[in-house]
Amino acid sequence: MLYPFFDPVSKNIFLAQAEIDRKRSVNGEKTLTGTIYLSDELIDKIDKRWSIKFGNETYIIDYAKQMDQGNRKILDFDATHEFFDVFTKKQIYEEYNGSHTFKWYLDTLFKDTGYSYNLSVDVDALEKENWGMTNRMSLFADLITTAGLEYEINGKIINIKKEIGSDLSTIVRKGFNLQDLNIESDFSNFVTYMEGFGAFKDPEDQSKGRLHVTYKSPLADTYGILEGEPKVDERFTVEDNLLQNIKNTVDNSIAISLDMTLEDLQNVGYDYAMAQPGDSIMVINEVMDFRQKVRIIETTESFNIAGIKVGTDVTCGSLSMTDKQQAADAETSSLIDRIANGKDKIPPSWLTDFIVQNSEALNNARSELKFTEQGIIAVDKNNSNNLVIFNSAGMGISTDGGKSYENAITAQGINATAIVTGVLKAIDIEGVNITGSKIQADEFSAIVDNMVPNPSGGNWIKQGESRLIVNGNSFEFSLYNNSNTNLGSLFMDRSGYIILDGQGHQVGGVTDEVVTSHAIMTPLYDRQGWGLAGFYIGVDTTNSGELRVVDKKGLPNSGADPSNYIYANVRARGFLQQSTEKAKENIKPIEKAEIYKTKALEIVEETKLYEYQYKGDANKQIGFIAEQSPRGILSDEGNAVDIYKTAAYLWKAIQELQAELKEVKANASRN
Repeated sequence: MLYPFFDPVSKNIFLAQAEIDRKRSVNGEKTLTGTIYLSDELIDKIDKRWSIKFGNETYIIDYAKQMDQGNRKILDFDATHEFFDVFTKKQIYEEYNGSHTFKWYLDTLFKDTGYSYNLSVDVDALEKENWGMTNRMSLFADLITTAGLEYEINGKIINIKKEIGSDLSTIVRKGFNLQDLNIESDFSNFVTYMEGFGAFKDPEDQSKGRLHVTYKSPLADTYGILEGEPKVDERFTVEDNLLQNIKNTVDNSIAISLDMTLEDLQNVGYDYAMAQPGDSIMVINEVMDFRQKVRIIETTESFNIAGIKVGTDVTCGSLSMTDKQQAADAETSSLIDRIANGKDKIPPSWLTDFIVQNSEALNNARSELKFTEQGIIAVDKNNSNNLVIFNSAGMGISTDGGKSYENAITAQGINATAIVTGVLKAIDIEGVNITGSKIQADEFSAIVDNMVPNPSGGNWIKQGESRLIVNGNSFEFSLYNNSNTNLGSLFMDRSGYIILDGQGHQVGGVTDEVVTSHAIMTPLYDRQGWGLAGFYIGVDTTNSGELRVVDKKGLPNSGADPSNYIYANVRARGFLQQSTEKAKENIKPIEKAEIYKTKALEIVEETKLYEYQYKGDANKQIGFIAEQSPRGILSDEGNAVDIYKTAAYLWKAIQELQAELKEVKANASRN
């Protein structure tokens, strides 16, 4: 597969074959390592700040090593996702102190970076001292670690969540889609019992006691009481929250990591979700007596030179080592066995992140209802900033004590920070980013505004728009400026025409000329000394089926006279005329041909050459005029000179001239 590499100095794109490994992890890491096969025709070097486009995302190359292997040159490279490069190369040149909201920190970091974020969890305000005066990547990583969150990169959007990934129904089993399995266990911190101490009941009189909880793991019945260090944190005021915290510590006190090599069975038709970083999957290996649900923390995918994924290595961590988790796994074991043995279908992926988060939020909420003149208000007992109001105007959900409602339903419509649904039916959908696996409609059209900041502040300014129209008969993509003038279009219909028209511009050195079996028009523009390049490539179906390259102004229409076409120059390394006898019939020496009634030498002698100019072209030319030339060197229609026929006549003329020369020499020797 040819991957595009971008040179930021020349602004050109170079194509090269490469073998690539892509590494992704739950900490947001996205990197590439690869090997490029260098060649003079494609790419012969990699330099500073070059980038590669892979999976519709840009990676900046930060390491390159060129090697000579005798008969070929190769180059090993490492590349980092553009997000990390941007955030590492942009600094915060101020220091801040005190407490700020998590959103304030993120807004400060993401400002003027070209990236935006989507925060799907509530995070308490953070107090930082001397925050700043370093690169944004270090500050961002510190925020994520402090808040105990994870993030993933999706194009230009950074999704920040409590945990990324989903709880999949995917099964990984030895002999099915699991090649290798390595299990590494660390028992050094294994505990079965722990106590937690929270806030004092009366801060003014600590003798009244404090919040105190204990937790004993079911594994204590087998391994005994192994006590962990007490959890002491006065910020805990709710018993359930503190108990859950120490329970998680005990249940995950055994550190287990798994390294696996998976088979991607989607390539051979199995309909199941291929695991991604953050996903939870069921791993079964009867040989090692292992049956456990685990979470993927890192994946490395290998792609061969054809761009085909040939392997996936994953690193996992155990979700839980308690009997409760094992019992939960056992409840689904019968279904798992049926699926793994081919007796049942693998169901779709289970609850998505949004559904899980919303379900937990609703089930765990402790609310106080207030009946007021505004309506019914439900207030979170643990955080009074979280409230829901319901009245005759609609329903609103606030996280700032009712100052604003980012999620609301009223007569004017619905506003929401995120909507997750199985089916969405609408007449018009407007959005900045719309992603998905399939869009189906009788006719689909989209208009995307090109907005730029207003230098004087206020609302952004519209600079133009992009329009996409797709239906059962045609595909059209067009660019317009703010005056509604078409800047360029790409159009394709069922008749086989692909037209690239308008003012168009070269993009990164990739040419716009694409040859199809029917017709193409390319834009008119100047390309660094190549001159005007607007032309039409098409097959003339009305006459001999010629492939013709015509100037844009000479685009042939139905019934047009080919003699009036304005043809463009064609430059190539060579032009080869098919000449094998396997492609010919009725072969005879030229002396016996009907077309050879006049000697070639006489034809050459009688055919005049002219100086002329093509219409619309100031350059002077020297050559033939079809109407004043012998039929034998013309095209079938008689309006063009056939270079191959002309060369053949010249060849024959030389032979005739050589024969006359021999005869003269023979006569001279006899005299």
